[in-house]
Amino acid sequence: MSKFRFISYLFLATLFSCSRSPTKIGTPSYIRISNYYTKVDTLYGTNNQDFTDMLMLSTTDNLGIFPLGSNAPLPFTGVMQFQIRPVININGLSALKIDYPMMRSCDTTLPLVPGQVLNVRPVFEYYPNVHFRFLENFEGHSFLMTNENPSDTFGFRIDTAVAQKFYGSQASMLLQMNSANQGPVQTRSYQAFLSPNNGTPVYLEFNYMSNISIDVRVVAVSNATYNATTYSDIRSIGGALPSNGVWKKMYMDLTPVVTPPPIYYPSYFFIDFVCYYESAPYSYANIDNIKIISQQ
Repeated sequence: MSKFRFISYLFLATLFSCSRSPTKIGTPSYIRISNYYTKVDTLYGTNNQDFTDMLMLSTTDNLGIFPLGSNAPLPFTGVMQFQIRPVININGLSALKIDYPMMRSCDTTLPLVPGQVLNVRPVFEYYPNVHFRFLENFEGHSFLMTNENPSDTFGFRIDTAVAQKFYGSQASMLLQMNSANQGPVQTRSYQAFLSPNNGTPVYLEFNYMSNISIDVRVVAVSNATYNATTYSDIRSIGGALPSNGVWKKMYMDLTPVVTPPPIYYPSYFFIDFVCYYESAPYSYANIDNIKIISQQ
C-alpha cells in the first residue's frame, strides 16, 4: 500500500493536475467525481467522511490530485483500469493533502471516450487491518470522556439538544463557557488507548461544531489505569478552528506524536480536548464521533 501513498502540498497538486497538456495528447477523456460513498461497519461508528479531493492512479502512472466536482483530464481512451484514492486535509489545512492511508482504494475499470466526461461515484472502506484504538460516538449511556475538573458542573455535558446534534446522532459532547464560567474546559478520555509506536500510521477522526478553537493533545501514561501521578508526558497534536455554526470533519495525524519513545512504557495514551473562553456571551464546542485508528 505504501507505494500508492501520496503526500502533496497544494502547489504540487496543481502542478500534477496541469502537467498534461491537451496539445500533447490530443483530445483527453474526462472523469468527474462529485460524490462518493463510504462503507463502515456499524460497530465502528459513523460512515461520515470529508474527502476534499481524489488521487487518480492508472496501472502505470500517478495522474495527480483533483478536487471533487472537477473534470480530471486523462490521456487515455478505451477501457482502462484505475485506482481512485480519497484525499483529506491534514489537521484541517487545505495546503497539506494526503491520500488517506486508512482507506482502501476504489479499484475500477472505466470506459473512456475522448472529449466526453464520465461521472464516477467511488466506494471506499477502511482497510481490513485497520485497528480501532478508541471509539466514542456518545450513543447510549456509558461514555468514555470525562471532565478533568470534577467541580466544574457547567463546562462539560453530553448534549442532546436537536440543534447541536450531529446528523442522525442522539447526542454529542459539549464544552461550554460564559463570562461567569470562563474555564478553560478540558476533557480527557476515561480510558487510555494502546498505540503502536513503530511509525505505523495512527489517525484521529472527529466531527465538531464550534465558535471557538479546540486544542487536541495526547498524554502518555504507564498503563491503561486512570492514574493522575503519571500525567507528565503531554504532547500537542494541534487544533481545530471555529466552524462557523456548521459541522465539520477533522483528521489529525497522530503518527509523529505517538512514535517518539514516551517517558512511560508501554505506549498508552489518553486523548484530551481543551477549549478556552474566547467570546461573550457564550463559547462552545460540540464534538462527536471520536475515532483513533491505526493500521495494526
